[in-house]
This record gives sequence, structure tokens and C-alpha cells, in this order.
Amino acid sequence: MKRWSWLIGFMLGAVLLVGCTRRVTVKVPTQSNASFIAQTHYHRHDVEQRELTTFVQKQLLTSKGLYTNYLTSANQRSQATGHEMLVESSASG
Repeated sequence: MKRWSWLIGFMLGAVLLVGCTRRVTVKVPTQSNASFIAQTHYHRHDVEQRELTTFVQKQLLTSKGLYTNYLTSANQRSQATGHEMLVESSASG
């Protein structure tokens, strides 16, 4: 048992000495931080955003204001539920 502890101690000492004698040079990157991030097409909804903007501008937005919904609703409530004008967006509101 004493031999094993001497052998393990000797091996650990040798590993530490060899590891400490080696010189390591570190090269600092010169490119911007953005180049380290992988560029993917996930969560890129450019086409959908353009289509939504076009729909809102052409179908819901008028010179009088903004409609709450494209389809009309048979139920009239105190809140705007169907194809009704938003009071906040109207010129008189």
C-alpha cells in the first residue's frame, strides 16, 4: 500500500511539473462579437411581418381610424368585438 501511495504521489508531481513548464500562447480574436453567434433562420418571420403589415394597412386601417376585426359580428357589446372602429384611433376620439 505504501508503494502505491508513493507511485501515485510521484505521478501527480510529474504531471504537475510537466504541465507547468509548457508555455501557452493565447491569441485574442480580432473580429466582432456578432461573428461568434451562429446565424440561423429560426424565428425570422420577415415575409409574415410584411404580409401582416400590408393586411392591416389595406384592410383595417382607414382615414377614419382602425377597425378591430376584419369580420362583422352580430353581437353588439360595450367592447368592440366585430368590424368596429377603435375609438382611440379615430380622428374624433
